[in-house]
Amino acid sequence: MSANPLHDQIEAAAAHMERIAANLFAGGKVEEPGGWVQQVADEFMAAFRKNHDQCDHLGSPQPVFGTVAQPGVLRCVRCFTDWFEAKAWSRCDRCGRECDPSANAITVGALMIVVCLCQACHDALAAGQAEV
Repeated sequence: MSANPLHDQIEAAAAHMERIAANLFAGGKVEEPGGWVQQVADEFMAAFRKNHDQCDHLGSPQPVFGTVAQPGVLRCVRCFTDWFEAKAWSRCDRCGRECDPSANAITVGALMIVVCLCQACHDALAAGQAEV
């Protein structure tokens, strides 16, 4: 526990996100992403810093969610679930091909960016990350 309560809340939110990611995505974890995965995370954060677009429920540190389809838009779990369920995905976020993609995630502290990938892109990224 630090002397800064806000720091403690941020750390707790990041730890909570780790547990969420571990429960949802048991297929594996890349500790130090590179290439396209790092680019997605960087572009998402740059878009958020520019626009500060978020749902109204994000008043205190907590797990937050975003998508490649809406870079920089942060949502609480309830707003994200409502938005994501309403938006049926049918396109790979990496290659743009119409398909039945799998949901994957990039986590950065308390942020989870959900990424929809076709099997070919998923396999290519997994192989590329394994080489890093």
